[in-house]
Amino acid sequence: MYTFNGGSVDSFMITPNGNKTFTVTNGNYSLLYIRDTAGCIHNINQDIQINYAPVTVNYDATRHCDTRSYEMHFNLTGTAPWQLSYVYNNKPYTEILHNTPFVWVIEAGTYYLESIKDSNNCVLEINKTETLPYFLSDFPTLYYKDNHLYTIQTAYQYLWYKDEVLIDDVSKQQIPVYGNGVYQVLIIDSLGCNNWSNKITLDYPSNINVFPNPVSSVTNIVVNDIYGDFWTYAIVDLKGFVIESGEVNTPSKTIDMKNYAQGVYSLMIHYENQSPKQKSVIRLLKQ
Repeated sequence: MYTFNGGSVDSFMITPNGNKTFTVTNGNYSLLYIRDTAGCIHNINQDIQINYAPVTVNYDATRHCDTRSYEMHFNLTGTAPWQLSYVYNNKPYTEILHNTPFVWVIEAGTYYLESIKDSNNCVLEINKTETLPYFLSDFPTLYYKDNHLYTIQTAYQYLWYKDEVLIDDVSKQQIPVYGNGVYQVLIIDSLGCNNWSNKITLDYPSNINVFPNPVSSVTNIVVNDIYGDFWTYAIVDLKGFVIESGEVNTPSKTIDMKNYAQGVYSLMIHYENQSPKQKSVIRLLKQ
């Protein structure tokens, strides 16, 4: 005998030496007693509360560029905790979701969400594939070599900065130096994440730098000065003949001198914003 939600007394039959399984609805049950066919009564006097909910799940994913990870947000019904069964990299796994809402931090990749089961063993089949795109494999490292700045090679957009001012959004993994300053590159990947490199500070000792000097093969000219729209250079030998000359619209220039004869040369540099008679002359030694 029992009551449901404080209502009238009701009963059900159990076969001798047997058991009975039946479906009930949520609510408060008071189990009163059991009476056999001989009229003997065994008191139970036990209250049972049943408050089961069907298992449902809603989820979404957000990315975190700084940690290169994703957060999967779950909102669930049913009885906690829940067990999520899934496949990642062709291997089966389970994850315990202790409460709702629940945040699951995971890395990029393809996940096949199979099912979710609550503590009452109620199972909801999900059977969905979720693909979380990969981030840039590594943060860009910036380094200096041969009068250029280099970083990692990718298919994404590069934004080059000097003293926090954008100087180049066309070049890719390398640029020539643009004189003294603090350099940094930003790579924007396919997810829209900003991947900043380390910073490099270049501090040349004078307005015009030529290195190496003496030179055996190539030498670099760096103009750390306001030169107008361009500057010109000319390499003159001891007889006064111009061996090489050119016009440059960037602050740096690399000159190949490996086929020059050994000896002393004059490097003459003139800015576009100078008068015709103004020029800088630097002694170059070819070894």
